[in-house]
Formats: sequence, C-alpha cells, structure tokens
Amino acid sequence: MALSYRRDIDGLRGLAVAAVVLYHYGVPGLTGGYVGVDVFFVLSGYLMMSLVHKDLLAGDFSIAQFYERRIRRILPALVAMLLATLACGLAILFPRPLVSLAKTTAAAAVFAANGAFWWRTGYFARAADQMPLLHLWSLSVEGQFYVIFPLLMVFTARRAAGRYALVLWLLAAASFGVSLWSTSRAPGAAFFLLPSRLWELLAGAIAALPSPAVAGHRHRNTALAIAGLALIAAAAFGYSMTTPFPGAAALLPCAGATLVLAAGGSTPTIVNRGLGWPPLVALGRISYSLYLWHWPAYVLTSYELARPLSAAEAASLMALTTGLAAISWKYIEEPFRKPGGVLLRRPFIASGAAAAVTVALALAVVFTAGLPGRFGHETLAILAAEEPATTCDPASIPSADLGLVCTIGSHGSGSPSFVVWGDSHAGAISPAVERAALKYGLSGELSVMNDCPPLPGLVRARWADGSCERRNDAMLPHLRAAGIKTVILAARWAAGLDAVDGYGAGRSHLFWQYDGESRERSLEENRRVFRRALIRTVAILRAEGLRVVIVGPVPESSFPVAEMLARRRLRGRPVEPGPTMAAFEMRNRLVLDTFRSSPGAEYVFPHQLLCTGGERCAIVRDGRPLYSDDDHLSRLGAESVSGLFEPVFESIAATGAANRLPLPR
Repeated sequence: MALSYRRDIDGLRGLAVAAVVLYHYGVPGLTGGYVGVDVFFVLSGYLMMSLVHKDLLAGDFSIAQFYERRIRRILPALVAMLLATLACGLAILFPRPLVSLAKTTAAAAVFAANGAFWWRTGYFARAADQMPLLHLWSLSVEGQFYVIFPLLMVFTARRAAGRYALVLWLLAAASFGVSLWSTSRAPGAAFFLLPSRLWELLAGAIAALPSPAVAGHRHRNTALAIAGLALIAAAAFGYSMTTPFPGAAALLPCAGATLVLAAGGSTPTIVNRGLGWPPLVALGRISYSLYLWHWPAYVLTSYELARPLSAAEAASLMALTTGLAAISWKYIEEPFRKPGGVLLRRPFIASGAAAAVTVALALAVVFTAGLPGRFGHETLAILAAEEPATTCDPASIPSADLGLVCTIGSHGSGSPSFVVWGDSHAGAISPAVERAALKYGLSGELSVMNDCPPLPGLVRARWADGSCERRNDAMLPHLRAAGIKTVILAARWAAGLDAVDGYGAGRSHLFWQYDGESRERSLEENRRVFRRALIRTVAILRAEGLRVVIVGPVPESSFPVAEMLARRRLRGRPVEPGPTMAAFEMRNRLVLDTFRSSPGAEYVFPHQLLCTGGERCAIVRDGRPLYSDDDHLSRLGAESVSGLFEPVFESIAATGAANRLPLPR
C-alpha cells in the first residue's frame, strides 16, 4: 500500500542532515549537531512502521518486498560511495590507513560497521577525523533494525494478536534501560550498538501508530510541534562532546522528532508547513547521499592536506559535497528506487553480488598490507615510525591481572630494580628509559595497558570489564614480591581533563572518570579525580618506601606527524610546524599544577628537550618524525630524550638515593 507523502518529513530530514554536516565540519555553535543522527533514527522507525502497519492491516504485507525496498533505497548509493572512497584511498592513503579503510569498507558493505568500530575502539585506534567511514556506524544500526523489524511485526500480528503498541513500548523500555546502563558502564557499546539505540527507532515506530490523542487537535498539535523543534534545537546547540550520550541525553532529540512527526500526522501545523519549505525539502531528499559523502570527503581532504581544514576550505567542501549528493540522488538513488529499476528481477542476488565484490576488493587491500609498493623506500622509511616504539621480552609475572609486563634494560643484571608503569605513553617512552638503564647496566620491567594511567582508585567509565582497575590494584603486591624499589609513572596525563585538546584540532579524548569519593560526571570532577588520584598514588608508593619518578606530559600535535612528513615530502611541500609552548602549557596547566602540589615524587619532563628551539616544539628531526602519530613519541623521539633519565639510573646504580629533580618554572 502506498504511503502518502509528507513534505515536512523531508524537511525534518534536511534539518537533521544539516546539523550533522555542520557539526562534522566544525561550524561554531552547533556543538551538539551529532543529534541529527538520532533524529534520523526516529524518522526511520516512523517510516518503516507506517509502511508495515498499513500493509499488515490490508493483509498484503510481504517480508521479501520489504527487504527489496530497503535494498533499492540503501545499497546502490552505499556501494558507489564505498568503492569511490576505496579508490580515493588507493590514490592518496599510505598503507596503514588504507588497510584500516579497507577493513571498515568490508564491514560497512555487510552492515556491520558499528560492531567493527566498537570492537576496534581503543587508545591506538585512529582518531575520528582520520577514519573516512566512521559515520557508517549509524547506517549499520539502521540496517540491522531493518532486518529484525518486519519479523517482529509479523510475529506480533500472528502471536500477540496485533498488540503492536504494547510490544513496541516494552521493547523500547528495555532498550532505553540498556542505554542508560551502558552509557555509564560501557559507553562504546552504548554509542555504537543496536541494543542501546533500538528505542530511538522504536520511538518513531510508536509515533506512526494511530493515536486519537493528537487527531484533530490543531492548537494542541501546534504546541507539540513547536515543543518538538525546541527540544531538537536545545540538544543541537546545548549538547557537546562532554555530554554523556546516548542514555538520557538522547531523549531530547528523539522526543522532539517524535512530537513533530506525531503532531503533523493528522492535521498539519504551522511547524509542519514550515518544514515543507522547498529548499529544506530539497535538502531532505538528498540527505541520504549527503550523509554518505560528506564525511569521507572531509577526512580524505584533510589527509591530503596533512592538516586541519580552514573555515574557507570547509565551506567550499560542504558546497562541493552537496552538489555531489545531488548527483548521487538523481543518477543512483532515484533510478534504482523506481519500480522498473535495475534490481527488479533478482534484487537479492544483485545486492549480494555487489556486497561480495566490495568485500573482496577491500580484503584484497588488507591481504596486500595496503599495497606498500605504491611508495618509494624513503617514504616507507618515514612511515616506519608509525610502529609502536615498545619492544621487549615478556617477563614471568605472578599475576595475570598485571596484563602486559616486559623486561627492559640489561638482561644479565639480576633482579629488576625499577618498573615503568603506565598507559601507551609509558610504552612510547620506554626506549628512552631502556637506553639510560643499559648505560648503567640495570634491568627493570615495563607494565603497559593502553588507556590505563597508573593511578589506583581512578575509574574511567569506558572500562566496562574492570581490567584497568585490577591491573593497578595488582601492581603494589607485585612490587613488594619483586623487590622493586623505583617506580617510573608515565601516562597521557591530560586526557579527559578538557573538552578541547589545546593544539588546534578542536576535539579531544573526553570520557568520564571517578573514584571512591564521587561519581559525579563533569569536567570539573574529572579534574578533581585526577588530582586526588595522583596525590594518593604518590603517597601510597612513598609509604611503601618506594622511589617515585613521574614522566611529564609530551607535547602533542594536531595531526599524525609521520604521515604529515611523508605526505609533505611526496608533494614537495614544507613541513607543518610543531605545537607552540603556549599550547602545551594550556593543555597541561592542571597537570603541571598538580605535579607541583604532589610532594615526594621526582619529575622528568620530555618537553624540556623537545621544545628547545624557541616558541615551538620539535616534531621532526633530521628528516625523521619524532612522533609515531599525533601524541606518541616514535623510537627516535623517545631516544632523543633519554638523557633526562640518566640521573635517575646513575643514582640507582650508585647509592639508590632519591635525588629529587626540580619542577620547571
């Protein structure tokens, strides 16, 4: 049964895609523009229920026809974008990011990108603005919903006496509960996976059911529609990357979209008529293609430039991708959606073949390691710095909770005299420590857990499995058993302490952290928790009679340094400068202040050797990158600051005395 066309739905689509694109392109003010995706979820649920419910009531619903419609609507433009993005990647991406792109291409082709991004989430995962297909997580959520939804409706019609509202409300409530729980306990799963997002789609489905509460009440419906737009706007302009999401925060955009849809279903209001404004409707019609193309265009352009886009470049790119979306809509979307389209006779075979070809091409790129033969020896030598600097032999440890523990330094010097304990930044700095330890014939251990600073009692919301807490709790008994007397703490200390990174990228690795004193979720509490945890950790270690050496923060760049250097060399362009001292100090102000108020520890500051040339810190030396990405030192970078650790090991070798190193002034 045909569904009557509502211009306001396309207008709402236009608003949603505009919010997402403007947010992704860094337009100021729209700090919560990502909620446009949640509006899309509600719209999808509304439209699917409208189609399925009418056909079920008419007795002519066909699951096969439902799937065919979805294939016609989604797959042609998706496959075209995936193949074009992969082709562009072959032209400009270096092997490592090309392999990453190929893996996500294969996952996206079978609507599993959300699971892939959730699974790969970690400290060494590429930043969001370096992943061309990251936006397809939402399309995978919708695709998974399209698979189960018609089956659910048929089951309800046959086994639940057609009690659609009851079934949908129960499932939505359960999904919302999952969303609330996982947003605080497993935020990655909450963001990417269907169970915590299902209620958003079901909210739209519930709104599509006939409701006498809104039928014929023009003034009430107008008020509801205005309230709905206000809720969406409040989220789009009021939320930011500091907002725990989805969880309860997703109620605003989802409730807003639901109100707008429900209010305009029987008697259109002034809001619904306003959403029918022709330019907004036109944007809504191309919204799917625009959503597909806008993000890979942004990421690949940024990659080619090897720096963030300027405002003028971002504006030009938005105009270009809007034109590209219009072409995609006219020549790909529309021809395949028409009843006499290409996929009419064998839609499932054709769609399976298209997905199989896309996956095969992507896997070919993966299995050839990103085709490194496209580049010369010098370029590949520069890119070799992207490999993690940590190289060590596994140590025999008494507790599996300690995770990865390695021996470093002199292997023939008996029992370990020190441990380097920290997150991935501890691994990155370990070549500096090892070089200094070897000079004095000392051996030690390296304990690394990505995204896990060496601060017992501090909990980050992303640690759903508690592995970091167990590791930190197990360290002190291990130090006692091993007889280690010197503890070197290293981490990306400033992570989670601010909403921007201070280096011009405008995004940060923000997450919530808490301790036994408070579970408040705010930036201010993040900072208080860090201060308490560091002071507490130093006090605990000193009470055990241990010497505590803390490695200060490393200056960070706003782009992957090794890739930038290789790209600029290929294009014959000058190297981008490193971060300024002012940016470093702004990023780490709270960290350095906390260090100054933490008695009993010694400090080693890599920036004292990395930032010696004036106002800026070095990121390249003698044509080689000092960083493997934007914030981890490469092996060369680490070894260039090894002299800072020599006083530590000289005193261990001589007397074991704790010679306090001064704080920078």
